[in-house]
Amino acid sequence: MIVVINPSGSAGHSFKGLHAYCAHDAGSSTSTERVEWMTTRNLASDDPDQAWRIMAATAMAQNALKASAGIAATGRKSSAHVMHIVLSFHEEEGRSPEDMQAAADELLSELGATGGRGKNKPIRVQKASEHQAIYYAHSDTDSRHLHIMLNRVHGEHGVLLPSSNDQLKASRWAQAYSERHGTEHATPDRQINNAARDKGEYVKGKRRSLKRAFEEERAAKAANDNDIVEAVLAAQAKKDAALALKGRNMKALQARAWDQLAESHKARRAAIQSEARRALNKKRADIRDSLRPQWTALDRAQKAEQKTFEALEASFLGRARNVLSTLQKSRNIEDEQNKGLLTQGFRVVVSATERRALFERAQAAKRRQLQKAQDARMADAAQRAKAARDEKLEANRRHFEEERNQLKKRQQAQTSAYGQEWRVRNAERTAALEDARKKAALRADLQSSWRKNAKTDGEDARLAYLAKLIDARGAFDRANGAAMDPRSPERDREIDCDRDD
Repeated sequence: MIVVINPSGSAGHSFKGLHAYCAHDAGSSTSTERVEWMTTRNLASDDPDQAWRIMAATAMAQNALKASAGIAATGRKSSAHVMHIVLSFHEEEGRSPEDMQAAADELLSELGATGGRGKNKPIRVQKASEHQAIYYAHSDTDSRHLHIMLNRVHGEHGVLLPSSNDQLKASRWAQAYSERHGTEHATPDRQINNAARDKGEYVKGKRRSLKRAFEEERAAKAANDNDIVEAVLAAQAKKDAALALKGRNMKALQARAWDQLAESHKARRAAIQSEARRALNKKRADIRDSLRPQWTALDRAQKAEQKTFEALEASFLGRARNVLSTLQKSRNIEDEQNKGLLTQGFRVVVSATERRALFERAQAAKRRQLQKAQDARMADAAQRAKAARDEKLEANRRHFEEERNQLKKRQQAQTSAYGQEWRVRNAERTAALEDARKKAALRADLQSSWRKNAKTDGEDARLAYLAKLIDARGAFDRANGAAMDPRSPERDREIDCDRDD
């Protein structure tokens, strides 16, 4: 049993596209000869053509499902809702529809989250077996295999399926499955890797080959299993790996460029806001400075009034003057404690406490008037500062959008150029393998001719014949003449071996 979980991030966005690939023959949108059977899981329809549409609609309704289930639409967002899993069965493992479906069901019950308690969060157990899925059985290769298209969005509450360590979980399950069926001998590396992981070692499986490179390599090996083809395959694999590494580095640099752009935009926003705060604080300070003389004059005047008020309270005539003065000032007091003048006049006449309280309220009213004027100027300054800040933020946003568009165009050009490099690399690989097959066939022809001529009497005649045969293959002679030169020690040893055979 071999399980492959294709990365959701690179090809996990289209239910329609994956269904078209799995439900039809390769390169065709109508024929279905390689598809033996299809079935669904956790879907209202058994018709795969309807089922994938239901899966797509479920994924689009993720936020609505969360809301109806009382789950906040927070957390990390992802548009990679499609999960593609392939199960390849060994010839000694059960490959009936029932056996293949049982194996797929068992695997999905292993993938997902077993639950974990976070702060103020309940334990959540979420398995892939709860999610919508379509099974497609194929028979177009030597090994029978099953494709699974899984919807990572849960059909009831909309939570995305946790996918941490899925490949490792699948590896563990596949090993146990193979051991139950006695086919573990077919995957020795998996047992070695899992045993090392059990010891706490970090083991990373081999990177999968590109499909086109793998198919060409397999075809080349099948046609010519010899050292010439092997050497070319090794050289081509190195070139493929170098170009693949270039692509990974390019993607890493592109992601870094987006991060740097976002950080730059964020820093500019922070600088604009900080500058706006400093400007507003300075304006407020200027307003306070401009009104400080008025505050100082008011303070001095009110202290003088208080001193006069206290001095007049010492005599009857003085108290009478305070009564008149206080009543006059109270006309401008605007508060809920200000009563009618007759009531106030009586109470001010008979009570020194009332006179002092009314006097202090009159002075407080003067201070409030000046404070109100100051607050109005402060509010106007704040409004102007906010307008200036918002204008700069909008300009910064437009600048950010322009930078984003330019970066997107540059990266699209880089990606396009990288794709062209792969097209050139694919053509070079195909040409190199074709040339290797021709050279291998030529060497086989030379070796066959040499063996036939080995029975010819006379060393000089044999050597002359072989030299003539090699000269007739000038291209091969130039590329591989040293290895095939009948006068070289290597050639003599090969001739001796042929004779012994």
